[in-house]
Amino acid sequence: RHPIAAGLYPWSTAESLMRLARRSVMPRLPGNLQELATLFDNGHLQRYNCCDITIFRSCVRDLDGKTSLIFACPILSQSFCVTGIEELHVDATFKVVPVNMGYQLLSVHAIIFALMESKSRNSYDSVFRYVKDNLLPNISPRNIISDYESTLRDILQSYFPEARTSGCWFHHNQVTIILFFIFIFML
Repeated sequence: RHPIAAGLYPWSTAESLMRLARRSVMPRLPGNLQELATLFDNGHLQRYNCCDITIFRSCVRDLDGKTSLIFACPILSQSFCVTGIEELHVDATFKVVPVNMGYQLLSVHAIIFALMESKSRNSYDSVFRYVKDNLLPNISPRNIISDYESTLRDILQSYFPEARTSGCWFHHNQVTIILFFIFIFML
């Protein structure tokens, strides 16, 4: 529309100014999970909500002093308790966690998420103690599907002893393919 103006105001300048404007209205990035929890507690991150309620539920510390932040929609959690879910899908990933924001993202699909500094037994225990006591107190799933991490599976079995735990088909195939290629290259 305005080729002369476009030449005087290139995209790189506009993009730079947009980033600067966005940065000026956003809170500074926290340096660790504890600082992120403080931002949630002080009401600086109210835009992260579900059903007009903040998704931040708690910041828990394990016996080793490691922090985990737990996120969930309380209305969704209550509806799962009322309907009596029979199966939980639990997985952890490392690829989506920003620098300084913990070690892994644990998800109880798609109800609860926890940013965790550690994947130790104590960390899993503190997260699932909070989940069982506060978010999903009355559920008794028949099946729990997770990856093959023994620490996670042991904790899940201790909090849901009546459930049968099994490994995820995707993770099984992923390991099988890796082992296959290792075997092929060893020949």
